[in-house]
Amino acid sequence: MYAQEQALNTRAIDTRVYHTRQDPRCRLCGDVPETVHHSRVQDVGRQGIHGYIQVAGIVYRNICTEYGLEVPGSRWETPPKVVENKQAKILWDFQIQTDKMVVANQPDRVVVDKHRKTVVVIDVAIPSDSNIRKKEHKKLEKYQRLKEEMERVWGMKATVVPVVMGTLGADPNEDTEWNDILRKKGILPPKEEPKDNEEEELVLQQQSVVKTYEDMTLDELEENEDEFGEEDEAAIEMYRQKRLAEWKAAQMKNVFGTVGEISGQDYIKEVNKAGEGIWVVLHLYKQGIPLCALINQHMSQLARKFPQTKFLKSISTTCIPNYPDRNLPTIFVYLEGEMKAQFIGPLVFGGMNLKVEELEWRLSETGAVTTDLEENPKKKIEDKLMSSIRCSMPTRKDSSEDEDD
Repeated sequence: MYAQEQALNTRAIDTRVYHTRQDPRCRLCGDVPETVHHSRVQDVGRQGIHGYIQVAGIVYRNICTEYGLEVPGSRWETPPKVVENKQAKILWDFQIQTDKMVVANQPDRVVVDKHRKTVVVIDVAIPSDSNIRKKEHKKLEKYQRLKEEMERVWGMKATVVPVVMGTLGADPNEDTEWNDILRKKGILPPKEEPKDNEEEELVLQQQSVVKTYEDMTLDELEENEDEFGEEDEAAIEMYRQKRLAEWKAAQMKNVFGTVGEISGQDYIKEVNKAGEGIWVVLHLYKQGIPLCALINQHMSQLARKFPQTKFLKSISTTCIPNYPDRNLPTIFVYLEGEMKAQFIGPLVFGGMNLKVEELEWRLSETGAVTTDLEENPKKKIEDKLMSSIRCSMPTRKDSSEDEDD
């Protein structure tokens, strides 16, 4: 740490080593001597967050390049949550759904290699230099349970890769006295001239939001716990409990994600007593009916898209004795045990031409799901059909000419 103090020439070094009349107190808080460690603690909400974003962005861009995916135009641009092609899928800050409760289920990056059938969990940290090894071990321990659940549920080999860089990791293009010394010694290459697109990146960097622990997520609080002072511990614990309560509330809304199979004996428990504010979509079906099989496929997609809604299916006669096959498929929609809508028979669904978007729209009209569709997809088909009918109808002039003939 002493060598770092001399390299960075803090106020404490100016006063204690060089015996200047410089005020040794921190220029930010003005309370304690300005050392490297103290400066890092004060700076965790500013340069620390920016450094984290930059490192995470570099890792993401390299992965995209490796798998032939679209690379973001800027290091500071927030990528989409999910990008994929035939070779790989990359999840950015994505909450992983598992059968068992896993607290640490939202790593920075998840890379799914579809060809190799492997999953890599990547998490970035920028602790103080003295805590690098400790942070690496903590990352491995933190995501061990998620790794095990992903291997069990996804059936792929999973690996946790902590990307840990000390806070004194230097940018070779940064204007610092230390970098100037390294350039003179030939350790760093000559400084590159800034390019036009880097000006835009600088603007984005300046506009990026600075986070303090009041705004941090659970993962971010844990990420930076080594950097806060003792006086912050009580406040941080309060915010950690607040974030934990918010996380548990969010988990309660995302406890499904699959289509469950029930029998008549399960009906009261799974439907009538599903819980407060829980929407239930129940599909009555029978094996050997193609439209029922199609709806089951659509419901599997919708269950993943809307994990806060409980999707169920049941063989019709096991749920309702002597239920007529002519009424299949049937979908019942419930909220807190009360039926809100019902769709009975093949004509209601439009036969085998039913698209998953059409079923999503119908369920959204009942309130069971909140769709991102802007209009009824069925309407486009109907409008196109009516347009083709009008084009094929003879005009009045053509009709009169036929009569004259």
